[in-house]
Amino acid sequence: MSELRQRSSRPNFPDLGETVGMASITAAHLHFVEEGWLWTCEVLQAALETKQWLLLLYGLAATAQLHIHAEAFEEAARLLPQVERFPLVQASRWFDEVLRQPVGAAVQVLPPAQRAALQAKGQRQDPWKTAAALLKKLA
Repeated sequence: MSELRQRSSRPNFPDLGETVGMASITAAHLHFVEEGWLWTCEVLQAALETKQWLLLLYGLAATAQLHIHAEAFEEAARLLPQVERFPLVQASRWFDEVLRQPVGAAVQVLPPAQRAALQAKGQRQDPWKTAAALLKKLA
């Protein structure tokens, strides 16, 4: 996967990183949790190394989904607003169906006040710093 980071840093070849990013989200959505975590770590690492916002988006989106599978609803509630701030997510029916709806529904298990506080915290956090902290935690 080091080829992912090497190729995604080239302006004319972001496709491999984007493909792995989409694969990590899709794997999480389809409950392929082990593969999802593996690909998500690669995408987060590539995002941090190349500073490509699309890879950051994919990595954070997949992480939110994977936290749902791990029943880490607090983390998912904090991550969702960070992902939702991207205009691509706001305008995308696909992101709505595979991310916003399932994650939004899953975090409903949290008490409303706790959920609101976590979402507010997520809105204030820098997504790049979140990605770095997640990668450190997952490594």
